[in-house]
Amino acid sequence: MDLKTMYTSRCAVLLTLILTACGGDEPELAPIVYGADDGDSCTTAADCAGDSCLQDFSGWPQGYCTTTDCLADGCTGEGAVCLALDAVQSMCFQSCSTGQDCRTGYACEIVAGTRVCKTPSTDGPSPGDPGSACERAEDCNSGQICETALPGGYCTSRDCETCPGNSTCAQTPAGTLCAATCEGTRDCRPGYICDDDWGGSFCVPFDAPAPNVTFEETSEALGITCNAVQVGQDGDKYRWEIEYTVDATWTGYTLVPMVRTGRVDVGSVIGPEENIDLINDYIHHNLRAVDEPLDNYEPVGIYKTVSYDWPFMVPYSPARQNLVQAGNHTLRVTTDGDTPCLYILPSNPQAARLDLNIHLFGVPGINASNAQANADVQEVLDGVNTIFEKAGLQLGDVRFYDPDRESLERYQIVRGFPDLRKISALGQPRGPSLDEHLSVDVFWVEDILVGQTSGLILGLSAGVPGPPGMHGNANNGLIFRLADLGQDNAFVAQIMAHELGHYLGLRHTTETLHNGTDEASVFFKTMVDTQDPLDDTPVCSNVQFQGFGCPDAGNLMFPAVGGSTADIEISEQQAAVLKLNPFVK
Repeated sequence: MDLKTMYTSRCAVLLTLILTACGGDEPELAPIVYGADDGDSCTTAADCAGDSCLQDFSGWPQGYCTTTDCLADGCTGEGAVCLALDAVQSMCFQSCSTGQDCRTGYACEIVAGTRVCKTPSTDGPSPGDPGSACERAEDCNSGQICETALPGGYCTSRDCETCPGNSTCAQTPAGTLCAATCEGTRDCRPGYICDDDWGGSFCVPFDAPAPNVTFEETSEALGITCNAVQVGQDGDKYRWEIEYTVDATWTGYTLVPMVRTGRVDVGSVIGPEENIDLINDYIHHNLRAVDEPLDNYEPVGIYKTVSYDWPFMVPYSPARQNLVQAGNHTLRVTTDGDTPCLYILPSNPQAARLDLNIHLFGVPGINASNAQANADVQEVLDGVNTIFEKAGLQLGDVRFYDPDRESLERYQIVRGFPDLRKISALGQPRGPSLDEHLSVDVFWVEDILVGQTSGLILGLSAGVPGPPGMHGNANNGLIFRLADLGQDNAFVAQIMAHELGHYLGLRHTTETLHNGTDEASVFFKTMVDTQDPLDDTPVCSNVQFQGFGCPDAGNLMFPAVGGSTADIEISEQQAAVLKLNPFVK
């Protein structure tokens, strides 16, 4: 059986740690001598001299070799040019003068002021066709009008019974019109998205609406308080104490300290009977400690009000149930200067349902209006249910959302941890109540690129656990690539269930660095440990060599995926942890 390695959230962080944060020598990488040049065809990144292969399934015919972050690394091959796509991202293209210079399936188009070979742009309907931009009727095909009540003008026919190809009669805010049909937002012109607002899959205007729920309403629903007291300062770090109370009826709870600017780090909890040392003892949920350090932690997303949070569950293992103590507690944290805030949500002993918000970034042929009826999507969701039923859980209300065109173009391929912060901040709560906040944002993307990892990182969780009920701010949600959708749906279901497991508080049964003696392995073990804290999950002495021969290879949280969903194991204590998370209702 082929080993399909899954570098999930913290394994991906480890890649960065090995290269940048541990102070050791960078690992020796064998140079690719005979790799294809940027712009050449490819099947995997291993075929390329650069670090990535943009794949056929994501719209690059026969694949397209490229080098990301080329402003630093340069390009490979004669005629390849490095273009800055924005302030952060860059990649290499094959330059051209005319379309004859490009491979079949590619066009010579201008990107960042330079002509390069790329997939032809899809800017919506052809000029004059229904849905195209216009100022007057003369801009539209014969027999059509220019409906100026729609943004940018809209070529169409009124009171239609039949419509030209690629359009259908629809009830719109401007009346009954021939509306441009679509399969995804890339079929629509800028300013429009593919949605079901008009009763089908049509290109409809997108006005970046105000959030359905204000952050003030979120703060009220979650019970966010900002009553921390500063108790000291060590250099540029400020020490704070935050009081909170645990009810005698609670079986567990999740704490989420946060700041509006900079970052927050946890220290300890002073309880009525026992204290919790969050630095040296109770470390398994301190995955934030090994996050890639950023130059700044500016707030991003829909709300832009929280720059950093540090969620952790009490208990994160049934063996630590004694830490759930009724009465008053004091949480000690440090910040860069900003006053920390806090919210606390109790577990629900009857929990069994998990609601999802699935955001569709670059999933060919699937949009919010047709996803529920898509056989492959439903097979994936059924597979996730099959896995979670072993823990006594089931998926509840699953909703699908299309991004606006700008977000789609920017994040359909996630490039590095800054992108992870930003895309995971694009979710919104469904409504102002606590129940409407408690749904997990899931982002389906084309690919995840971190260094030379195209095709290796299959999923990323923005937290272990994630902050329950928080939407629209950095590090809130989970992301995974849909490359195998329609080809191996059981594999996709396992990735999704695995990442949901992380977001609900489960660690890998064994980390890939377990028993390592190098600096990165020792650092990781000291900070967060290299195995989960549960008593009923086996541990593998050497994951990288034993692979599926490991005793925990059949477990949902083994750091690799293989086999069928029916064979996936969830231990009794893992099920208990899942049910302790407030996301589960």
